[in-house]
Amino acid sequence: MLPQEHALAARERIGWPALANETVMLSRPDCGDALITGLAQRMHAPGMNGSVEVHDIGTCSILALVARGRGVSISTEAIRAHAFEGVAVCDLEETLEVHACWDPDSPNPVVGRFLRLLRCDRPHRQSVCVSARA
Repeated sequence: MLPQEHALAARERIGWPALANETVMLSRPDCGDALITGLAQRMHAPGMNGSVEVHDIGTCSILALVARGRGVSISTEAIRAHAFEGVAVCDLEETLEVHACWDPDSPNPVVGRFLRLLRCDRPHRQSVCVSARA
């Protein structure tokens, strides 16, 4: 997610090198430590001069900061269901790896919906392999 007036906002897809000098803002309540650590490592890799800011605020507040030009952010596909004034949503050219563990005998319907979301296919996305482990 980028400010609407950002130079990259018109692109449909963005590669990591294009984010080399950006500040990526994340919502601590919405992100695990593994995502924060992995993103920080990526933003400090050779050729990357960006930074990661983790805020103790929700996604809507992060998007308000993005709209004000304070930085960019990443999110799941679910963000596409919402429109945020002043924010452009672009896909990353590379996917981020997601790991999920669940009880295959769980009657919780959220598990099925989550797996369907992971299996949702978009033309440029690599296939998703999902398997259950007890």
